[in-house]
Amino acid sequence: MAKQIQDSAYWIRRHEEKGASLASVGQKNYSDKANYYMYKQVIMRYNIVLDRLIPLSPLGRGQGEGRQPIKILDAGGGRGIFLDLFLQRKYQVTLVDISPAAVAKVKAAYGDKVCAYAADLTEIPQDKRYDIVHCFDVLYHILDDDKWAEVLKLFSKIAVRYIILHERFLKKTPYIMSKHVKFRPYNMTLEKLQSLGFKEVDSVSTHFWDCRLPTYKISAFMPRFFYQLDRLSLSLLDNIGLTHWGSYHIKVFEKTKI
Repeated sequence: MAKQIQDSAYWIRRHEEKGASLASVGQKNYSDKANYYMYKQVIMRYNIVLDRLIPLSPLGRGQGEGRQPIKILDAGGGRGIFLDLFLQRKYQVTLVDISPAAVAKVKAAYGDKVCAYAADLTEIPQDKRYDIVHCFDVLYHILDDDKWAEVLKLFSKIAVRYIILHERFLKKTPYIMSKHVKFRPYNMTLEKLQSLGFKEVDSVSTHFWDCRLPTYKISAFMPRFFYQLDRLSLSLLDNIGLTHWGSYHIKVFEKTKI
């Protein structure tokens, strides 16, 4: 229980301390300029993923006159880095985050365009349904394994079609980690989601150079250079089918029985 309380308290405090800075949700030791380029890179790669969702399955409910908008839950969405992307696609967006300060920023910026509320991820109402449940760089900040599994189980209940996750997805647990993170082997995530009725159907890397241990401190001082370098590197990896070489990935999991 103590670990769960630390999880929540850390992010509530961090949002309060960092205020309007992008470090409230991004790399906490990066400047706003460095975080800006990091997120610009990520959002560019998200467009690739979202463009491919419709061919994967008949999800295009938001395409064409008279169709219902695609409903998406941004779980642990912080100050709403992805909201413009989702709204541009005419998604009906709900955002939940543990930080009241972050949610207040979202409400001030977006008003009734987004349904936003503050709550722990385990407190998301289970009677709600979303075409997509999206969770960016959140699950590895849950230190307690039971709570981590509980959140994935909840996602599986409320996701009608897709769960989209972003993180490092490592083969093995790293020996050294910051106190506020817990990276789990990707197979642990995959096996859990498979047991809950989901399969991986897509994977797109979001970084190559700028978020690796030897270079991430350097990229903080040369963000635009590393942004351009990563764009070139990731495009090359896409073309030769080696996207798995990236350091972080967006992974799409589709419900096997609708």
